[in-house]
Amino acid sequence: MTSVFGKKIREARKGLKLTLDDVAKKIKTSKGYLSDIENGKTNPPSDKLIRKLCKVLKMDRKVLLRLSHIDKIPEDIKQELHISKIITPSKYLKEKGNELSSILEEEYTKRKSMPEDYIPLIHNYEKIEQDFEEHIKNVQDYVRFKIYKISIVFALHIFDEMMERKALPSFCKGNVVFFSEIEHIHKNDFVFVIHQNQSGMQKTFRQVTESNRGKIYLKALNPRFRKETIISRKNIIGIWRAVGRLELF
Repeated sequence: MTSVFGKKIREARKGLKLTLDDVAKKIKTSKGYLSDIENGKTNPPSDKLIRKLCKVLKMDRKVLLRLSHIDKIPEDIKQELHISKIITPSKYLKEKGNELSSILEEEYTKRKSMPEDYIPLIHNYEKIEQDFEEHIKNVQDYVRFKIYKISIVFALHIFDEMMERKALPSFCKGNVVFFSEIEHIHKNDFVFVIHQNQSGMQKTFRQVTESNRGKIYLKALNPRFRKETIISRKNIIGIWRAVGRLELF
């Protein structure tokens, strides 16, 4: 059994120069049980025990809880969902201090053609200056992901809080969101739009509130950013619908 959770626990423990006995005594469990967790011989423990581990090992509780939930997904379902790998040759993610690249990673040498379930991953989309399709062809990072009978074009790594809220659906900073091509724009769709205005080319990820009279109306989900954006259809360069999300943080 592969256990990212167990690997992280072992790395943190050794980094603090603690023995299995040391940690087991502090969280009031057995050395054998803790060893089984680290080696992936048993599922991650309860959330209550994870909180104790975080305190002893000085780890981020939110990250560790998410890793435990991922590890608890049955292997056959993991395979079906293809959420197993973040593939990156760069140090971008680790340099930013987040856990995205460590969920399950492998070294990657770019090839001329990628399997269809390897999706181009775009980080700060607002900084894209070249043709978008050309940008996708030259990205360095890929996410392995597949949804049955849906063709995914690219993925965005969300870097702001514009589409975050307490209710679901919500797209939080750190999420990876997947997009497919769109033929018809419908109210309440979540869309990534590239359009032209007086300031130049704009890139926007928002929810559609209305689509009529040659215009689409967009809003952010975060109540702190409620100003509506209105885009003329004739100024749209490209538009794609959000079809999936990985919540890894």
